[in-house]
Amino acid sequence: MTGAATPRGTIDRPLGAAARSAPTAPGVYFFRGPRSELLTSARPATSARVFDSPPMRNGVPAAVVFAVLRDRTHHVRWETLPDEETAAAREADLILALQPPFTPESRSSKARSSHASNGSALAIGAYFGGDVGGSVDRLLTEQMADGGWNCEQENGSTRGSFHSTICVLEGLLEHRRAAGGSPEVSAARLGGQEYVLARRLFRRQSTGEAVDPDWLRFSFPTGWPYDVLRGLDYLRGAGVQPDERLAEAAALVASSAMPMAAREPASR
Repeated sequence: MTGAATPRGTIDRPLGAAARSAPTAPGVYFFRGPRSELLTSARPATSARVFDSPPMRNGVPAAVVFAVLRDRTHHVRWETLPDEETAAAREADLILALQPPFTPESRSSKARSSHASNGSALAIGAYFGGDVGGSVDRLLTEQMADGGWNCEQENGSTRGSFHSTICVLEGLLEHRRAAGGSPEVSAARLGGQEYVLARRLFRRQSTGEAVDPDWLRFSFPTGWPYDVLRGLDYLRGAGVQPDERLAEAAALVASSAMPMAAREPASR
């Protein structure tokens, strides 16, 4: 999961009252059942989708779906997050990982899944010699003006996202290795690299602040979430010549490395 979350409170009221009292800060709701199981999750900005459903969902009247959700919800929690992009990532993380049964239609989660899937499918398909032309063409048309990609573009975002951009870059790089790539693909990949480099791999271009402290906690294998180690590994694989924009990120990775003797033994 991504995003450093701070619990804000619990709403032990009916579902409708919880929706009407949505906090204004960026964050995510957790609707939980009698055994604390997750029924659905949504950002305050999109929680109305839980209650404003189309007439039919999967062949079941929306009124019935809402009634079941209302009766099963025992408590609602929320957590605040640094900004709407992090909140959107957290919301999509929950939906993709846990598949809660009352998930509303959400373009952001579909788009995020599509970007992550397309980037991974492109990388794997290119490596094994598959026909990935359609994926490449789609990703090229979705590149944003700042050089990045963002699954929230459909919801009005005009800026790229590290999470989306790294998935696409990895796919385009594997495509170049397998097929050589075209001038259009090379230009798109270079634009994406500049998006990452201009932000020194983890900082906001507007303020210079770190986007998310979790990006300094490295993981392997990766899914779709970005972190600094993943960004550096991509740039290494792409043969990018180091410059001063990489220095801080490289120093952070080097300082986090532990001697082999200090590491926990692998489980067998």
